[in-house]
Amino acid sequence: MVLHFCQREEIRPALIAWHGHTIFHDPNQGASLQIGHGAEVAAKLNIPTVCQFRQMDMALGGQGAPLAPLADEMLLPKADYYINLGGICNISFIEQGVRRSMDVCACNQILDRLVNQIGLPYDDKGKLAASGQLNQELFAHLEQWSYLQHPYPKSLDNTQVMSDLWPMVSKSGAGLEDMLHTFCRHVASQLSRVINNSRYPNSSSVKLAITGGGAFNEYLMNCIQLALADLDPVILPLSREVIAFKEAALIGLMGYLHMKKLPNVIGSSTGSYTDHIAGCLYPTWSTTHQYE
Repeated sequence: MVLHFCQREEIRPALIAWHGHTIFHDPNQGASLQIGHGAEVAAKLNIPTVCQFRQMDMALGGQGAPLAPLADEMLLPKADYYINLGGICNISFIEQGVRRSMDVCACNQILDRLVNQIGLPYDDKGKLAASGQLNQELFAHLEQWSYLQHPYPKSLDNTQVMSDLWPMVSKSGAGLEDMLHTFCRHVASQLSRVINNSRYPNSSSVKLAITGGGAFNEYLMNCIQLALADLDPVILPLSREVIAFKEAALIGLMGYLHMKKLPNVIGSSTGSYTDHIAGCLYPTWSTTHQYE
């Protein structure tokens, strides 16, 4: 895919930053696995490739996540809270002069899996969710999930979401639309709880920068605005490209900072001892090789 992208765009980048797909993440065991090895990319393209961005942070006592606050701080307009509505919902903000971050709760991983069962990749604009009703019993179970009670810094594993939450949702007995509706309300509820617990009492309004696929879910966005109505929320206008590709830009930024020998992980966000330079570099292996 990298090779095809370079050919299509007629570019030869100076550096590739390669995150890979996380299939296992357990910070309590100090383990995280991203498949799709950077060495393969470097070998096939003969372009320096930086990968394995989470391992150093975990070796330094951190969660290995979230990494997104770096892009929030350096690439996006100034906001009080940066929210990413991806497979997992995460948030970052400044608290008493220190950048804080956490995985708040599951998000699209549950929503998408629900509609995958009827052959859809996602709930377009949240139309199905909007047509449902709140299932009080399911909502109460979701709100009581033990992970939600843990203090931050904290991070979620996809496997944990599937083992803990998916059975709770799929076996609830609710209809599809009601499950989607209820889960959107749950995400909004948890974001409201985190924001309200972190705000200074004299703040009269909050500015939100929201990215990730969930930002295109109009019903979910409406739920978030309603849950934060008392705080007069202002959602900053971001382009579709920024919303969709912020995390890709984040990894590119992390690779760039690695090569410049500058910190690319914020320790106060992940819980590690210090800000640090993360990543493993696979340099070019030949000065003459060209990809075909």
